[in-house]
Amino acid sequence: MSALTKTLDDIRKKIYSEMNPTLKKYAEIWEDKTKVNVEYAVLGVGIILAIMVFANVGAHFISMIVGFLYPAYATLGYLEGVKFGKEDAWLMYWVLLGSILMLESLLFWLIPTIPLYYPIKITFLLWCMLPQYNGSLIVYTHAVKAFVTRNESPIDSALRDAKGTIPKSE
Repeated sequence: MSALTKTLDDIRKKIYSEMNPTLKKYAEIWEDKTKVNVEYAVLGVGIILAIMVFANVGAHFISMIVGFLYPAYATLGYLEGVKFGKEDAWLMYWVLLGSILMLESLLFWLIPTIPLYYPIKITFLLWCMLPQYNGSLIVYTHAVKAFVTRNESPIDSALRDAKGTIPKSE
């Protein structure tokens, strides 16, 4: 069995698993109306999105969708009692994504000059969110947590100072 065949089979199993009854329903509707297996549709959409990202056509928007949709779905599933990995990993992922978005907003002028920025960002986000890689745990532990631990005292001091300068609402 080739890697592509195995991947397509895994996609089909995931879509038709009992854990996703809504997804299964729409997949059945898709296959009934188009006579095309749903895993081929997923593959086709993935290829089109990859071409768009490498051509820098809507790459920022696509990276936002990739970085948000599945993690939000998995986090909501976790909140509803369906397991999509460890809850700590999702908390770490959201802290990491927030950090990335903050850095992007500060360095917005630099991003267009970085070759292949969005393909690299999307690959990084996928590595961070997919449970088989546990990238968010690695990055959180070695970068985010390390930074906060190193700068905890100045951050706490700045927050205390800022607290006194915020006018009270009445």
